[in-house]
Amino acid sequence: MDKSLLIKLAVVGIILAFVIQTFAFGMLNNPNSGIGGGGNAISNVAFQGTVVVPATVTSYKPVIILQGTRGQVAEAVKPLVASGAVIYTGEPDEENMTLVNLAGDADVRAVAKSLEGGNVTVYTTAVISLPSRFNITTPEGQREIEGTTFDLGTPEILGENETLQMSVYLYVQNGKIVQLQNPVFMQEKKALLLEGTVSGGVGASYAVLIPFEQRRIDKEKAKAIFSAENYSIEIKEISYIAFDPPLSQEQLSKLNFPYVTYSQPASVSISPTFTDGAKLRSDFELAGVNATPPYSFIRVAGNANEDLENESAKIAGLGKLVANESSLQIAYRAELSLPDYMELDGKRITGFPQKVNAIVDSKPNIGDKISVTITAWVSGSRIVKIETIGTG
Repeated sequence: MDKSLLIKLAVVGIILAFVIQTFAFGMLNNPNSGIGGGGNAISNVAFQGTVVVPATVTSYKPVIILQGTRGQVAEAVKPLVASGAVIYTGEPDEENMTLVNLAGDADVRAVAKSLEGGNVTVYTTAVISLPSRFNITTPEGQREIEGTTFDLGTPEILGENETLQMSVYLYVQNGKIVQLQNPVFMQEKKALLLEGTVSGGVGASYAVLIPFEQRRIDKEKAKAIFSAENYSIEIKEISYIAFDPPLSQEQLSKLNFPYVTYSQPASVSISPTFTDGAKLRSDFELAGVNATPPYSFIRVAGNANEDLENESAKIAGLGKLVANESSLQIAYRAELSLPDYMELDGKRITGFPQKVNAIVDSKPNIGDKISVTITAWVSGSRIVKIETIGTG
């Protein structure tokens, strides 16, 4: 397959991808499969439809596709070229996708992992094997068919010899797969509870909440209180109201007050100079809309070696810049090291990040054990996407 065709197939796959964004290169590796080019209709198809079947990642092709600008790709592959892992880098196409050939003995998964988190998106080509024979349900009942192998381009770095459940649309003729489409690894959303170890990044941050009416504070005076380089200060003045569920067009049409500068179903922007919260609540109530103006805030954070708990006088100074209604909140943060895996329902779940930054309930010490809850999408025994990370 030449570069141009491979790149185009990859681009088509990305557009069609969903769930974990896998895409097939549209070819079986069985030379007797009888697949033709051009996507013509298959005659005498005994069965076509979606089935769920175990699929095993047997190996990786020594090729990756990098999506990024020419400069980003060149910078990403520079150390790999020097080490001999990369033997050819093509030219980017109109979608900024570049074919990169690897040495035959290169560890494709290691190469792909080394590029994670950089300025390019990495797609590998996994060789997927279906069972040698398996049953499918047809209108005529259960039928046994022959399995096959095929190439699958994916941004996910899957484990070799790992077997996952796959949904795939098959065309079957004479008990053999003659074409397949839309291969997608099945996933489940799970809440995973494990134990993390505090490994660094210990510190505290304070947030002074500022009522809507007092949000026009003197920012320079606030910053001057914590002028030392060991601290950072963030001042967020919020002059909008968010709505969930969104407002209807009829409700929006009634919010034509002079201090409303912009409105859409999900939020309404308020003039920064308008500070009469009581009038805002009254006006919105007459329009049939329940509105609660949000707090603005000042957040102060120290470096890992700074203890903000010893700076109570300065924190109190921030409070004096706003009315007495302001409140003070403290949050502790820490870097947590996570285990490589956990056992769940008889499976060893892998794919956890090595380290995460988290907010914890009390001031932590290095080596402390902290309960971590991760909401993630799991395919087979591997995490493919993390949604939330919490502690406590």
